[in-house]
Amino acid sequence: MINQTIFATATDESRPILTGCLFDIDNENITVVALDGCRLSLRNSYLQDVTEPIKAIIPARALSEIIKIISDSDDLARIYIQKSFCMVEIEETKIMTRLIEGEFVKYRPIIPTNMSNSVIVNRIELLEAIDRAWLIVRENVRNNYILFKFSEDKLIITSRSDTGNAYEEVNIQGNPSPIEIGVNPRYFVECLKNIEDEFIKFSYTTPTSPTVTTPVDGDKYLYLILPVRL
Repeated sequence: MINQTIFATATDESRPILTGCLFDIDNENITVVALDGCRLSLRNSYLQDVTEPIKAIIPARALSEIIKIISDSDDLARIYIQKSFCMVEIEETKIMTRLIEGEFVKYRPIIPTNMSNSVIVNRIELLEAIDRAWLIVRENVRNNYILFKFSEDKLIITSRSDTGNAYEEVNIQGNPSPIEIGVNPRYFVECLKNIEDEFIKFSYTTPTSPTVTTPVDGDKYLYLILPVRL
């Protein structure tokens, strides 16, 4: 859950509340959320024996250290949260961190409830196509975006720079409206690399409204990314 959200935390210290992940625990549900102003990552799961609702914003730097010790152990992690501190205990290792104080952004109203277009696409094929198109614009300072163009049964991905052009086609399932959207390739690569599903659902409405990536079924995760204004 940490790996699938932490990459969307802000690195700009001017808004410290966004430099951590929100852990929102209620009624045996746990939601981990991160956002940086241009994208939002959300991961849902379940817990047992939840005694009371908890909301805590854990700094991304501390979560990075927690990931390291979790990945080296198969034991259960025990998480203790108090008013201003959090401690994670795994085997003989303990990590304690101060929580980020303040109220997290009200993220649920940000998530669109009705998207007019949805397609299903193979995650690996989409990831590899975006990565190749990104190579052409990776060194650009300004025009470092790529274009998504939806046709009847294909997603066409293009990019252009002084060094050359890229053109990719990815098969999709659905009946999308023909539309062209400018996207930040890094945001999509980081999102898709942290999803395990073979197929994903990609939803959009207009060239200026957020795109949303979710599972084909269920609500295990959600990634919202703002488009690039062309």
